[in-house]
Amino acid sequence: MKKKQFSLRSQLYTSFLFIFIYLLLFTTFSFFINSSISTHFNSMLMRTGQFAKLLVLQTEVHKSFELCLRAPAKENIGAYLSLNRSLDDLLITLENDTANTEKTDTYLRVIRNMQNYQLKSSFELFGLDNLTPEHYEEISYLSTLFKHMNQQVQELAVLEQGFNMEIYSTYYSKVSSWESTALIILGLIFLIFGVFIIFTLNGILTKTTNLITAANTFSEGKVIQKDFPLSDYKELNDISLAFNTMKKDINHYIEELKKKSELEIEYHREHLENEKKDKMLKQAQLDLLRSQINPHFLFNALNIIGKSAVLNDTETSLELIESISLILRYTLEHPNELVSLKEEINIVRSYLFIQKTRFSSRLSFHIDVLDKLLDYQVPPMIIQPLVENSIKHGIDTVGQSLDIAITVSEEDNFLVISVVDNGPGFETEEKYKNRKGIGMTNVKQRLKLRYNNDASIKYQFPDIGGTEVTIKLPLDGEYS
Repeated sequence: MKKKQFSLRSQLYTSFLFIFIYLLLFTTFSFFINSSISTHFNSMLMRTGQFAKLLVLQTEVHKSFELCLRAPAKENIGAYLSLNRSLDDLLITLENDTANTEKTDTYLRVIRNMQNYQLKSSFELFGLDNLTPEHYEEISYLSTLFKHMNQQVQELAVLEQGFNMEIYSTYYSKVSSWESTALIILGLIFLIFGVFIIFTLNGILTKTTNLITAANTFSEGKVIQKDFPLSDYKELNDISLAFNTMKKDINHYIEELKKKSELEIEYHREHLENEKKDKMLKQAQLDLLRSQINPHFLFNALNIIGKSAVLNDTETSLELIESISLILRYTLEHPNELVSLKEEINIVRSYLFIQKTRFSSRLSFHIDVLDKLLDYQVPPMIIQPLVENSIKHGIDTVGQSLDIAITVSEEDNFLVISVVDNGPGFETEEKYKNRKGIGMTNVKQRLKLRYNNDASIKYQFPDIGGTEVTIKLPLDGEYS
């Protein structure tokens, strides 16, 4: 059964989404709790305020009544009626909005009866021109009635306030209990998720560290037989697969190199007396195998991969491994036959990508090739040694960035390949030849064997510095 893989990117997005939802739930819950408590508290204050207003209105009605008795003017009676209407509206509101307990209903019914009685009796008194002793007794009774109303309102306010406080206290205790339970649950969820993240990060870091160790071990030239174990995460698994493929390609390359070297040596011994051209061809083939991949370059490339893995740059690591694998396959599959110019340019791009990753801003390059020439057949690995030579002798000596320009054009029925750099250059061609190494010698010998004198390689050293190497290949005819 295929092992299920997870995406690091997806898990990262999921983690951020979980944190966002967690904070949203926590904020929403806190807002709901505080809003609910605030609503109940404001409601309690509003009801308490209504009873305080009732007490004030009742007092103002009493004062207005006494004023009307002293001066029964039209405006005073109108004010008295207005206060009674306000008092009546407030009583209706209290009857609808209060707790409506039996005691509350009794108090409100008594207060309303008193209010109705005093209103009816007051208008009878206000309409009299002369007051009798019986009328004065009624006035005294009304004054006592107002005092009783005031006392009833106060008792009702105290009763209702105590009842509202009890309701608010019960609700607050219940909400606080809900809040504590919810916070404990949210805290446990966050703790579990935190533990999950820690274990996940530990697994990723352990896997990455093991991969870096394996890459460094391999870059030191030590052969690793076992494949690097796969990971549960897709990105790390891709790097592991690419590393295993690269390792197999390099080991295969080494085995092929050993076999071909042994065959070439044996064949050379058996044909020691053959013609000079055959001897040079076999020697050139042997030099080609020895120079196609510089072990120092290979180990440097592996070190670059190790550093890239340390920086957790998955994309660059994969591209570096693919570039090395591409070069290895190219040298194994095309030891000496012709290849298209397009394939040759792609190998040069892969080589320069590795070197660019290594030297960063210290190296820049430009490749300019006519599209119509991309299908032309050329010997493999004839451009890369020129580029390698420019980097080898220029990267540590040039004051600024080493610039390499590669151009391929058509001139007088010849394919013209030019590699120009801005390195320190050389005073004479002889000094350049003494330092150009086995790669350049190999290129020159293979051109000689395949094209006789129809191909050429030329070196130029401008006065302003730098080196220009130009190869000319015939565009027609068959050569062997």
